[in-house]
Amino acid sequence: ASMKRLHLFEFTDLPWWPDAWKAMETDYLGAANRLLGLYRPAIAHLVGVIRALACHRLVDLCAGAGRHYREVIEQVDRDRHWPIRATLTDLHPNLAAYCRTHAEDPRIDYIAAQVDAASVPADLAGFPTLFAGLHHFRPELARRILADSARRGEGIAVFEHTRRGLAGMIPMLFTPLLVWLFTPFIRPFSASRLFWTYVVPVAPLMVLWDGLVSS
Repeated sequence: ASMKRLHLFEFTDLPWWPDAWKAMETDYLGAANRLLGLYRPAIAHLVGVIRALACHRLVDLCAGAGRHYREVIEQVDRDRHWPIRATLTDLHPNLAAYCRTHAEDPRIDYIAAQVDAASVPADLAGFPTLFAGLHHFRPELARRILADSARRGEGIAVFEHTRRGLAGMIPMLFTPLLVWLFTPFIRPFSASRLFWTYVVPVAPLMVLWDGLVSS
């Protein structure tokens, strides 16, 4: 059963929350999404849209760590042999993660400055995507994001894997366990990440809260 939407805070949206802790969550989400293949069904749809629009550049809004875009680019290249590039953007860009992603695949670049998803710069051309980001916004701001995309004439692809209701919240209760399991596989290695995960459990509790709020 669905439930009424409650717009509670998420730690990654708080301007005063330490950037290093925000990066811990976005790095974890990037690793978990890739290991679990959560975006693969969405990417299959996106590949068809890219080909239908003859699109050669994507612009990801609210990119987080941007790790999911390696899978996007790889699948487009593998399935369609279609030349494609991507630009990662965010209101709170995780620059360290963006640099790593760009180094691993130069077809993925990024904007170091803050980019507001509801007011994308006119010179930032490309087909916009929003992976697991729309739920962060209140309805009026979400409408502004869609309206801005329509105004620019680019279209937009929005993907969410969260579900509002008990069916979506119950699995979120297990996220601390997943954080503990996946953290050793997150690269690059970080002693501080291990400390804030296993000694003082900031990372698992932060991901748990934000996951419950998302649902």
